[in-house]
Amino acid sequence: MKILLVSLCFALLLCSCATPRAESHSGRLSEAQVLKMADAFAKLKRPQHDPFDLRFYAGRSARFDPQADVWRVYYSRKPIRYLGDHFGIRVDDATGEMQYFGGR
Repeated sequence: MKILLVSLCFALLLCSCATPRAESHSGRLSEAQVLKMADAFAKLKRPQHDPFDLRFYAGRSARFDPQADVWRVYYSRKPIRYLGDHFGIRVDDATGEMQYFGGR
């Protein structure tokens, strides 16, 4: 009985932590479109900091925020060279306007 209770609690915890996949949103842009747009924008913005090479950001991810109607794309460089070796790009789902944030 105790094992069943612990298993049930664990299952509930996993379900409550799960986030919906980006494909389930009702926005205008797809995740693939957002990643393509953000990558091009990163190439324009990153030379101010470091040359941008997508090979070092293979684990990038795009997440849709339905409350703000925006996508957020997070780039974390591998291998990390220094503290702050990451950045993000915010993409407005309605207008496609992009903003660079974070990183060093």
